Amino acid sequence: RGICPNIIRAWNVCSMVACLEEDKVPFYESLTSSVVRFVPQPVPDFMVRGAFRAGPELKDEWLLTYGDNNPTNYIVAVGVARRLKLPLRLTAVSREVCDFIKDYLGVAVYYPVHLNDKGQQEDKIVALPQDMYMKNFMSRSKVCLHTSRWVGTSRMSITGACCGTAVIGWNESHTQKRLFPDLAVDLYDIDKICILVRKLYKDYEFYKMIADKAFKNTEFYSEENALQRMIDAIREVQFRRIRNG
Repeated sequence: RGICPNIIRAWNVCSMVACLEEDKVPFYESLTSSVVRFVPQPVPDFMVRGAFRAGPELKDEWLLTYGDNNPTNYIVAVGVARRLKLPLRLTAVSREVCDFIKDYLGVAVYYPVHLNDKGQQEDKIVALPQDMYMKNFMSRSKVCLHTSRWVGTSRMSITGACCGTAVIGWNESHTQKRLFPDLAVDLYDIDKICILVRKLYKDYEFYKMIADKAFKNTEFYSEENALQRMIDAIREVQFRRIRNG
């Protein structure tokens, strides 16, 4: 309960507050007397350069989604995979959850195999390095579903765009709206999601158009652009101080 007041106190003594979500700037401004400016969440240069980008013809047929042991994060993807009879790959989910989905819901689930530093398989959740995740999962997946409401600054949309993978995501996520506006959906609109998944699987030109457009727009999240926007915001604050004496 004391976290939010403490954060706001810290904001009030700052010259400028950087907000990662463009549409949240007015809300942040209502909480603090400091200047609030939108600065995009930067991604490494190797992502923007397309180091792991793959065309639709090189991708496997499975759906990809990120989930944890809270089923609300992946229940939509499970429903879509079951209806369309598509294989599903879950990342950051325990083997027990994958077995439950496979045994009781009849969905083919691929569980990521993690190896420890001795090369031994482990059945525990391990956070993969960004480049390994992109190479082994995102760049090889046909479609990524990411409809969680807890991802306003969704890295899944950015990662998918950098890998040439179509991401169907929540229509309130600002990265989804900027990178994949044609694939933005309501959280639990499974009917529309199924229509989009079918179209992405069957229509090569549509898929390529969506992926190429998203990849082009990843420049907005480059380290160079994020840094420049931060510098411009700081200079604006300094100019205000000089002007106001």
